[in-house]
Amino acid sequence: MNEINIISSDKRYEALNEIFLENGYSSRLCLPDDVQSPNILILPIKSALDDEDFLKIFRSIKESTLVFCGQGAPLERFSKGNLISYSNNEGFLDKNAYITAECMLGILINKLEKSLSHSSIAIIGYGRIGKHLCRLLKFLGAKVTVFARREESRALAVQNGASALEICELPKASYDAILNTVPERIISKSESDKIPLSTQIYDLASLPGGFEDEERPIRALALPGKMMPISAGRAIFDFVIEYISNERS
Repeated sequence: MNEINIISSDKRYEALNEIFLENGYSSRLCLPDDVQSPNILILPIKSALDDEDFLKIFRSIKESTLVFCGQGAPLERFSKGNLISYSNNEGFLDKNAYITAECMLGILINKLEKSLSHSSIAIIGYGRIGKHLCRLLKFLGAKVTVFARREESRALAVQNGASALEICELPKASYDAILNTVPERIISKSESDKIPLSTQIYDLASLPGGFEDEERPIRALALPGKMMPISAGRAIFDFVIEYISNERS
């Protein structure tokens, strides 16, 4: 089982293709209308593919094809193959979250005009990405405050060495940067208007993002594919190989 087709949406899939080739697999990048009945089909985690694209893709695969995808259930009406969603693998999701957090640190290091050890950073949300951001920023000496809706999330953040407040407290203090990881509009425009213009705001969450005022935050989407495509490609490779190995055992 080594015929692999990859539908690319960013540089991580180019890197993934190279990793497969380096490991002896027959792998190729292709467009939706150029899928050639592979044993393994890899779709983007998130993409702009539409129904017409999916019809082209799935008319060319076998029922035995393993289809790795980010959308899962919505593709069942198109697919004859076996759909394996990235979102069902905690190991992959955690790796991707860590890479995202590391990318965000790179942005802060480039954009803040001071050391992270002299910076005050607010993190909205304490899920996978929020936890990795908190840990990495604390390691580099930043003063970190986590804003989370759930009391248990705030308590966990405090246990891990950060300060923690309810989200309604966000506009009441000043930070060098605010990093949102919650994919819901939980910060109203009136609240974001109270945040000093000198504060850099980055929204890492999927659209629509966490801010009602869409113009205020800087969108920081799909960072792994843009900034660390080799590591992001390796994470997908590890997930695919682990799945295949488990299937064969």
